[in-house]
Amino acid sequence: MGKISVLLTRKFLPSWKEFPLGGFLGVLCVLAVNADTQFNRQVTKYAKKTPSKATWLRLGCSVKLALILSGCQLLLPAATARAAKKEKVREQVAVIDTNLGRIVFRFFEQESPKTVGAFKKLVQGGFYSGTLIHRVLPELLIEAGDPETRVEDGALAVTVEPQPIEKNDLKHHPGTVSMGHPREDLMSRSEFFICLQDVGYFDGKHTVIGEVIEGLKVVHAISNVPRNSKQLPLFPVRIRRISLEEHEFYKEVK
Repeated sequence: MGKISVLLTRKFLPSWKEFPLGGFLGVLCVLAVNADTQFNRQVTKYAKKTPSKATWLRLGCSVKLALILSGCQLLLPAATARAAKKEKVREQVAVIDTNLGRIVFRFFEQESPKTVGAFKKLVQGGFYSGTLIHRVLPELLIEAGDPETRVEDGALAVTVEPQPIEKNDLKHHPGTVSMGHPREDLMSRSEFFICLQDVGYFDGKHTVIGEVIEGLKVVHAISNVPRNSKQLPLFPVRIRRISLEEHEFYKEVK
């Protein structure tokens, strides 16, 4: 029975991080290991003194493990199906080069075409080069894109075109890249933020333009730099440049 628990644990424990149902599968694995441990202890205790009781213990433990295994077999196909809905693609992404590291995010061009198009024009015009990450909330979000934080003088080669909120089903999850705007003005311009938590409050109130596919640890590091009462980093975190590049990555397929 010990071998069954080990095999079951090895088979299903990796799914904890890979699948949404992994947590429940993990609980089933723990139950299996616990049942096996209790079985060994009790059978050892009663095997010599009460053979008949040991027989019933063996039967009871076998039934328990059979039920647990059946539950795992029912749940695993659904979890595997979710994990399989990914394919390797090659698309244009945004590469943010900062003095604390690199962040790469893919675009949601189909869901937010106008806003993504406007953002790309700003990138191509060098709008973000030299701007600061001007707002950090530890483990929640970072915000950038304010032209007033630029260090270079001179006129920009691109004009900011205000964009209304584009309604879609995209949510604000860890790694979501979304456009910012003042509360009294619902038009997005150049400022954007990257989430580090689920922030349902922003859903439908800000246009999501992408999600981070590389460098989320950099975003976490930036969010934790010392800041003042206005959430401005005391240690300047600057965007050297943002570029558009072709990258290969895996994305979910509907």
